[in-house]
Amino acid sequence: MTDGTIAYQSDSLYTIFDDTSGSVSYGYRARFRNSVLGTNTILSDWLTSIGFPFYSLSSVRTRTKEKLWNADFLSDGVVDNWTNEFKDKLTNAAIQSNEDYSLGTVDVGFGTAGLGTVTTTDFKQPRRVWVTYNGSDFHQSTKMDANDDLPDRVYVSTRPYHYWFGNDVIQVKPEESGGTARIMFYRQGTPMQNDTDELPFFMRGYTDGFVEYNLIQAQYKDQKISFTEKKGLEQTLITDFVNQLTPRDKSGAEMIDVVESIQGDDQMP
Repeated sequence: MTDGTIAYQSDSLYTIFDDTSGSVSYGYRARFRNSVLGTNTILSDWLTSIGFPFYSLSSVRTRTKEKLWNADFLSDGVVDNWTNEFKDKLTNAAIQSNEDYSLGTVDVGFGTAGLGTVTTTDFKQPRRVWVTYNGSDFHQSTKMDANDDLPDRVYVSTRPYHYWFGNDVIQVKPEESGGTARIMFYRQGTPMQNDTDELPFFMRGYTDGFVEYNLIQAQYKDQKISFTEKKGLEQTLITDFVNQLTPRDKSGAEMIDVVESIQGDDQMP
């Protein structure tokens, strides 16, 4: 690209560069350079001529500002913080309403003391733990209370137990010579920071909720609504999301399995 380096306009909200030699098939990345220190920032994500994806942070921000008569009092960072705030609320609501959402897995090694630390950054809370001592044979671990672990209690490796120290340290019993705990956990997710970062898949059908949440915050910030009104409107958005989210699996009819035979005088034919 010819003449691709330009000085940004500090007295404007944006700086325009027109690549007159480009075409619709081109993609672009940008970075800032400190001319005094001679250092560069990292390159941005790729952006094509069609603009940012519909489910991206930039699109949610743009749609929010387009619905306001005057959005000059809102910076991009403020709107982005609101968007991530609502994403956290919906993540918690999804996990609360359906245990199959926002799941991830991680293998955590533990030593002869039976202690292992979860280092995954988006770890929220565990759902299931499997334990292996040889790397191939996994056994389902039973959660126990730390107070139930007694010095003279006998554990069997084929029926392991575990409990938690704080938020991210697991204690496996028996310790043996060490092993691996395969943990299925609920993911809190990571904040969206780049313009091209996109909403999680199960939230992409609710982009209008993100825009409406941001508008509620903008109205409150502009003193158009009270705090009580703000909280009520927020809860309505979350309730609508939960109602639309569950049940998750709509792939077919649901059946009730009769485990025991029906006894008594009123038997169905």
